[in-house]
Amino acid sequence: MTPIEILSRQTSDAYNWTNKLTTSVSYDTWDNIPDVIETSVSWQVGHLIVSLYYHSIMVIVGHHFFTTGSPKNAIGKARPEELEELRAKVKASYEEQTDIRYGAARGWIDSIIQPHETRDVLVQLLRYVARPPAKGRFHMGVVQV
Repeated sequence: MTPIEILSRQTSDAYNWTNKLTTSVSYDTWDNIPDVIETSVSWQVGHLIVSLYYHSIMVIVGHHFFTTGSPKNAIGKARPEELEELRAKVKASYEEQTDIRYGAARGWIDSIIQPHETRDVLVQLLRYVARPPAKGRFHMGVVQV
């Protein structure tokens, strides 16, 4: 097998394994949080989706970190130590920027909710957006700048 075929197979296997794993757990239990670990299947599936996406991107465009043109041109262009250093930098950046506090510190999110609160918060937000619009003209009052 060529390196591209190996990487393609790994990606396919990762998708298949994830699908097999997630379908083996009853959907009704996805939001349960066991006492031994502070997470739920729903949150872990989200993590798997992001991880698989990241893996796919590395498989598809990873060679562009090291050279231009065909992936064939990348072979032998970087030492294993350089690749490991770059992989570690990308991973560290990925982990930092996917931490919810990263987005919160930049004002990108409205609030941080706990996994067990997800369903209730979503239901409440859906109730807000399903309300009929207010009758009459919208008037903000005096705006001071």
